[in-house]
Amino acid sequence: MRPHFVIAVLLSALPAALGGLVAAAEEMSPRALMRYGVEAARGGLWREALVRWERAVQSDASNPRLRNNLAVAYEAADRPADAARAYAEARRLFPESKEIRDNQESFLALHADLKDDAAPSLPPPTSHKGKVTRITLFVPTREQIDMTGLRRVLVTRLVIDEEPPELDLNKEMVGVLRRDLRNRTALQILDVEPPPLPEQPLRDLLANTGFWRRLAERNEADLILSGEAGFKTADRSGYVQVDEVNPMTGQRVRRTRFVTREAFLLDLHLFFLKGETGELLYEDHFSGEHTYEGAGFDRLSGLFDLFDQLSGDIRGIVSPGVRSLPRSLFEE
Repeated sequence: MRPHFVIAVLLSALPAALGGLVAAAEEMSPRALMRYGVEAARGGLWREALVRWERAVQSDASNPRLRNNLAVAYEAADRPADAARAYAEARRLFPESKEIRDNQESFLALHADLKDDAAPSLPPPTSHKGKVTRITLFVPTREQIDMTGLRRVLVTRLVIDEEPPELDLNKEMVGVLRRDLRNRTALQILDVEPPPLPEQPLRDLLANTGFWRRLAERNEADLILSGEAGFKTADRSGYVQVDEVNPMTGQRVRRTRFVTREAFLLDLHLFFLKGETGELLYEDHFSGEHTYEGAGFDRLSGLFDLFDQLSGDIRGIVSPGVRSLPRSLFEE
């Protein structure tokens, strides 16, 4: 073969080879790795997404959007300490991002022990102008109490702060707590008459370990669930602006109308005490509000709707589970 022909062949192949190298470099760029990671996360391939974003951060360590995505992947991999560091760095680099703020605050609500109390104040959040993917992250959650040896649960009557006159709040709350724990955990919920509580200031009552210990002994309970509750309604009626279509002209017009609304509010403070010692193991406060159009909505149905909103968090105190969490991923 003549030399000039060999050279011509090599030169003709050079653009294709260079093109392949350029394409490979682009595929390895932080921008491409970010995009591929999002595609993997959409398909539930979190390990693949994690590998892509870790590689991208090595090349673009100051990119807060990559740090955010990496934090979400660490959550999916059950690496909360790594997720906390990645969220903190993303927030430091992009403090005004609403998406990063929402992700981090939702994460810290589940991992209060990883919260940095010395974190500086941040500017008002703004939404990202580029492409953002909303995903649902399914995260395993651990119980808040060490439940070793605690299987038999006694639910007492509650201290009632406020209730509508037509509703027996104590009876209904004890019933719904029992049913939910019996049907949706592996615990044995004792089917006995709910014991009444002595009329003491709440903090004095919680400190009365002898009372709780004797109560547990009589009922052979490992754990006692007690608390205080309040349930009330509120008028949320008012004037609102609504868009309507004029049936004669077909034009859309904005009108002001008076709308009747009624809100139900549930406030629940729960205490978990160890039967063997009578000591307080854990306490938490829950509250919820739901507004209905119109008036005269059934109070009991409203109470049950509100409890359904809180029940997952309540079960999570004594039983592991899986929680679905909204998260934002940046595509660019």
